[in-house]
Amino acid sequence: MPTEYEDSFSRQLRAFAATLARILDLRGAGLIEDARAALERAHQILLGDQHDVLRRVDAITAARMLYAPVRIAAYARLVREEAELAIDAVEAPALRQRALELALEALLGGYDDEPFTLFVRDLAIEVDETRLSSIHKETLDSLRSI
Repeated sequence: MPTEYEDSFSRQLRAFAATLARILDLRGAGLIEDARAALERAHQILLGDQHDVLRRVDAITAARMLYAPVRIAAYARLVREEAELAIDAVEAPALRQRALELALEALLGGYDDEPFTLFVRDLAIEVDETRLSSIHKETLDSLRSI
């Protein structure tokens, strides 16, 4: 029987998934400001008070703070959406890089989900891999060899 924490975490993830779907729908419909507002709500659902701190630390530290690979993977998806909604042309590539690093941290932590693996492969195409750490490069290379 699930614990109260597991029930709460499961509800949190379901709410996050619904909000992420909403963000994608809004972005697809061209409602960018509404998508940005939904993105902020998703950050609050998933991260709560950690949101501001997680934005300021590197991806490895953020992954350690989030601890659970499923939360790291969810955060990677949010950062990817943030990149898609970025106004600043310099900020978007940096956010994609961060999203990939977080996604690779989720994989290193044992997150094993085929749709997420495809997400990581697609994201890697958009990122300058020369800027990745050696462990992230190795993880990406091993992902490609599967």
